[in-house]
Amino acid sequence: MKRISNPRCCFLITSLAFTGATAQFVPVEPTGLPYHIIVSSVLINGVPAIEGTEIGVFDDTLCVGTGIIAEENENIDIVTWEGSYSPYLPGFTAGNPINVKVYVDIYSTMLTLDAQPDFEVGSGSFGSGSYSVLGLAVSTPPVQTQDIPDISIVEDSGPDTTLIALNDHFTHPYGVLSFFAMSNDTSAIQAQTLGVDTLVLEPQPNWFGAVNIYVGATDGYFNIYDTVLVTVQGVNDVPVITGIPEQNILEDETLYYTIEVTDAEGDAVTLSAETATPEVAVSITGTELEAVPAVNWFGDAEISVNASDDELESSIEFILHVQSVDDPPAVVNPVVDLALEEDTPDTVIADLNTVFQDIDQELAYSAGTGNEQ
Repeated sequence: MKRISNPRCCFLITSLAFTGATAQFVPVEPTGLPYHIIVSSVLINGVPAIEGTEIGVFDDTLCVGTGIIAEENENIDIVTWEGSYSPYLPGFTAGNPINVKVYVDIYSTMLTLDAQPDFEVGSGSFGSGSYSVLGLAVSTPPVQTQDIPDISIVEDSGPDTTLIALNDHFTHPYGVLSFFAMSNDTSAIQAQTLGVDTLVLEPQPNWFGAVNIYVGATDGYFNIYDTVLVTVQGVNDVPVITGIPEQNILEDETLYYTIEVTDAEGDAVTLSAETATPEVAVSITGTELEAVPAVNWFGDAEISVNASDDELESSIEFILHVQSVDDPPAVVNPVVDLALEEDTPDTVIADLNTVFQDIDQELAYSAGTGNEQ
């Protein structure tokens, strides 16, 4: 950085302290023993300080020089004055550390804040070389005053609302804080804050385990946060059977169907089936359902499928439609051969309803002879 050596410019900057333009810091009177401190930059919370920001240079509590940021936030030459004992004139003592304060408009108010110097030239003490060059940084971060305790909730208990007085955990010496929360695994838990006293946690359905969330505060410049361990305690979930659509088979066929069932905890699940229709026999081997209607039976049957993990049980129902088919007639009582005399009167030799049987009850009879002329 170049040094501003124009004495007229130096006088203009320092003389503002005496004309009333800088009212916050009042420096000592000139002693005739000047020491130049060149401020190369001033950052307030990482942002260049605005025009009108006042800088005060101190030896302990004694202000020994002041300056004001004009249009450009760099190379501000502040003349400080060394003290004298004969005659007595107040000023800095060579070798003492250089301290700096700024008077700045921040958080909608004017505040006097300590500045952290970063010396580019000089050792950080008054009288080190012929001048010192330094950059200034002012930070006003929020402060965490106490830890937020870890949280434990129960699986599938819905969104958990935890009351936490966040202003008791995070403070700011000057500004107003806003609060935030976020999860390091949003696929497991969502987190948010409501106002200044509520933390809302929403685990995903059927999820259990542990996740870190970050609860913090911001003043618009800086963020600060605490890491909170959230433990979701697992509970036993009911086995879930995938729904079965209505099934259709033909009379005298057998239904085979693979049951799909899940258990959130991975427990072993036992399946069973039952029906109130006695004409249909149902059974399950593993996950394979078998439904066997009685021979020649047709109609509808409601079948219930049950799943159990030895603690909890669930069930679903579905309808089995057995569609009828046309069965051929059967001879159940054959007509015996019969010999008749010529000109024998008409004789009933058999009741055809007992000779033939049709499961569908759709018989029509006819008769004939192979000797017709």
